[in-house]
Order: sequence, then C-alpha cells, then structure tokens
Amino acid sequence: MIIEKVMNNNCVQASMNGQEVIISGPGVGYNKKYGMSVPEHPANRIFYVRNEQKNKLYKLIEHVDIEYVFVAEKIVQYAEKNLEKNLNPSLLLILADHISNAISRVVSGIQINNVFLDEIKALYKAEYAISRDALTIINEQFSVQLPDDEIGFIALHILNNYENSVDYESVRIIE
Repeated sequence: MIIEKVMNNNCVQASMNGQEVIISGPGVGYNKKYGMSVPEHPANRIFYVRNEQKNKLYKLIEHVDIEYVFVAEKIVQYAEKNLEKNLNPSLLLILADHISNAISRVVSGIQINNVFLDEIKALYKAEYAISRDALTIINEQFSVQLPDDEIGFIALHILNNYENSVDYESVRIIE
C-alpha cells in the first residue's frame, strides 16, 4: 500500500493493487509522506473508495473525526446483518456526518425534536429497533446521552438507503 496523500496523523489515501483506498488507524499518517508504504497492521481499517463517493469521503474525513466513521461502519454492518438487506454504501458517510452533528448539537445544548418518532416506531419496527441499538452504541462509544429523537432520524437514514429499493415515497412523506 503506497501513500498518495496524508490526510492527518490517523488517515492516509493510498493505492492498493491499483485500487484507491483510505487507510485509517492510530498513527498511520504520522511522519509519513507521498510514496511511502503503509505496513499492514491489525488496527488499521481500509475503506475502498468508489468514484462516486470519492469527493464526499475526502471532505468528510477532513472535517469529521475518524472515530465517527468507525462507529457508523459498525452500525451499518449491524443493520445489514439484522435486517438481512444490503444498504447503500453512502450510508456510512451519511451516518458519520449525522453522528458528528448530533453530538455537536447535544454539547451545544441544541435539541431537535422528531415529531414523527411515534409514527416511525409504529411503521418501521425493525429499523426502529436497529436504530435504538445504534443510539446505545453511539452513547457508549462517545460517552454522551443523545435524545431518543435520534432513533427516528437514524431509522430514516437507514430507510432511505436500502440498496436497490424503489419504494422511497413513504419514507419521504414521513420526513
């Protein structure tokens, strides 16, 4: 894996077997430069970059702590496993950004109420349950207490990102 760009001390853009990847891990970019190799390490995570995601991913990594991406990845994997459905790869970026902003709002004392929370809970039981677990993961990982309203917001993100789904209209109506 050859470094193409150092994004920060814990994240680099690299080339691996001709595929563009983002490698993140403790100190992976520390004291590194273009052209240097990245040794394999079990703590490193590798994100394969699709062309349509490239710019969004780079902007996100520059502005969002990589830990939010890791937690979002954990939530997406958990959701796919439990829902037995593939989710759009862009959900990783969407959730990482959402988690970052939700935590910032709580720290700043700003609360956004989800007026459709009861409807989401009633209509989308599986997604609601996954999102409730996701909220627990977020709260534990970042030692915060996000409001239950976030369960509904996370559920809508999941619903809007089912891969190959054609029925988004009911989700849009709730939004």
